Amino acid sequence: MLPWLITMGLLIAGAFGLLPADIVWPLFGVALVAAIIDALWTIRQVRRTSAIMGTAALIGKEAIARTELAPEGYVFIAGERWRARLESGAAAIGDHVRITGAEGYQLRVEKL
Repeated sequence: MLPWLITMGLLIAGAFGLLPADIVWPLFGVALVAAIIDALWTIRQVRRTSAIMGTAALIGKEAIARTELAPEGYVFIAGERWRARLESGAAAIGDHVRITGAEGYQLRVEKL
């Protein structure tokens, strides 16, 4: 973002004669190259990032039991209430559980 602001500032300074042309245009060229490199770097970073959505994004995260899990009930994670099945034992309201998998829209959890 900063290279783009510098580039635009130099362009405006050159257009209105605020700085001598022999200083503005070389600096403008350098700033423009920096801005292009910045844009290409950002595009590269975005393309390398994979978007994980749905239940796959929840696996390995910690949730809080909102109802008793004996073995089924509801958990709260990321601002959402999900139906869950405890793999073994039971969990009381407020217990922390870890999501280990999913079957459709039902999460498989284990007590921490």
